[in-house]
Amino acid sequence: MEKMKAYMVPNAADNGIEGIREATVKGNFSEEAWAYIQKLFPKAKIKGNCLTYDMGATSLYFQLCDTPRLSVELKAIISNKEIQGKSFEVENLRVVL
Repeated sequence: MEKMKAYMVPNAADNGIEGIREATVKGNFSEEAWAYIQKLFPKAKIKGNCLTYDMGATSLYFQLCDTPRLSVELKAIISNKEIQGKSFEVENLRVVL
């Protein structure tokens, strides 16, 4: 296990990824789930079907959708212009560089 830990090191900094600018969680939330999210983030602003929470350098969005699937999109803060505009997906997570 110790040998594996040496290889399991995040490489975000090496690739010029400095953080997350926006995180958007899209889902067909039940009324109960939507109320719970609002309790978790009482200072969040609600506009239409979107709840927005400002965390300083990062904005967190919860968006009500008709699709019965939960998806997450992260928009990264990058310094490496070679990767700007690229994206990748893993299951229901999309990362935009």
